[in-house]
Amino acid sequence: MKTNILANFGKRALIAVTMLIAPISLRAGVSLSDFAYNREGGYYEVRSAQDLRNLSVLVNSGNHCFGLTFKLTANVAFDTISINNFVAIGTSANAFAGTFDGDGHVISGINITKRGVTGSDSFQGIFGRNRGLVKNLTLSASTISGYYYVGGIVGQNNGGGMVTNCRVMSNVRIYASAAKSLYHGGIVGFNRGTIRKCSSAATIADNGHSAHCYIGGIAGYNSYYVSECTSSASLCGEYYVEGLVGQNDSGACTGCHYYGGTIRRYLLAAL
Repeated sequence: MKTNILANFGKRALIAVTMLIAPISLRAGVSLSDFAYNREGGYYEVRSAQDLRNLSVLVNSGNHCFGLTFKLTANVAFDTISINNFVAIGTSANAFAGTFDGDGHVISGINITKRGVTGSDSFQGIFGRNRGLVKNLTLSASTISGYYYVGGIVGQNNGGGMVTNCRVMSNVRIYASAAKSLYHGGIVGFNRGTIRKCSSAATIADNGHSAHCYIGGIAGYNSYYVSECTSSASLCGEYYVEGLVGQNDSGACTGCHYYGGTIRRYLLAAL
C-alpha cells in the first residue's frame, strides 16, 4: 500500500515538475505575444532591434507569418561595431510570408559577415527569403556579405513575393563571402517575384574573391518583374554585372533607370 502511494506520489510529482518546466522552456523561444499588437491598425509593432531579432527567430523557427502584418514604428539602429549583429529573417527552409511595412523608417547598422560557401552563408539581407510583402523600408550604414542570394532588402524574393518602395543608401556595402559567390543585388539578390519603385545606391563588390557573378544594382537575377526602379549603385564582378539587373532571364524590367554609379567587369575565370 505504501509502495503504491509512493509510486502515485512520484507520478504526480513528475507531472507537476513537467508543468512547471514547460512554460519556462517555451519562454526560450519567441511567439507573437512578444510583440505589441495594435488592435486599431491590425498589426504587430516592431519598435527596436530586439523586435527585429525576435521576428527573425519567429520566422526562422517555422512560423511563416502568413496573413500577419508587422509595422516598423521607429528608426532602428544596430550596434555597428558588432559582427553578425543580426540574423536575416527567412531561411532556405522558412520564407517570410506576411507583410512587413517599414512605414518610411530606417534600419541602420546591420553587420552580417559570412566567410563560407554553405547554405548558412547564403540567403542574406534584412530578409533572407521572402514570399510575402516588404514595403516602405530604408536600409542605411550597413554591411552584408554572403555566398548565394544576397540583397540589401531581400536575399531571395520568391514567386508571389513583392518588394516595393524600398531604398538602400550609398553607405551600404554588399560583399561576396567567397569565390564564385552568385546573385547579389542592391535590393534583391535573386528575384522570382515583383520589385517596384525601389532605389539603390549600394556598393556591391567581390571583396577580393574571383568569379563574383550575377550582380545588379536592383537585382542580381530576375525572372519575373522589376518596374519603376532607379539605381546609382557601384558594382564589381566578372559577368552578368549590370546597373539594374545582372541577368534578366525572360523577366520584365520596365520604367527603370541607372545613372551616376560605376560598373567594373574583369576577366572571366573558369567556373
